[in-house]
Amino acid sequence: MWRHLTLASLLARWWAPRDLRVSELVFQGWPGGRIMQEFRDVEDVDGSDVVVGRAEGEVLEGLPHERLVYRVSPVLPDGRLGGGSFDSRSTP
Repeated sequence: MWRHLTLASLLARWWAPRDLRVSELVFQGWPGGRIMQEFRDVEDVDGSDVVVGRAEGEVLEGLPHERLVYRVSPVLPDGRLGGGSFDSRSTP
């Protein structure tokens, strides 16, 4: 489970709604690590359409195989972070 939460290649497989795909993903799984997600339409396989969503955040806590806490907020069209955020606390 830990690998699916911390490796970008595995995260990209499940970290998107059905109608979107993760087109770019950075996930640095240590405290202070950067998180960045970009989403495109699932049918845009060559990346020629515009990015339809973007989120940024950071890892707050990371204890391998025990605890992962991160915060991710949507990026608004003007570049500001959205008011809400997602705070995930995972313990296997």
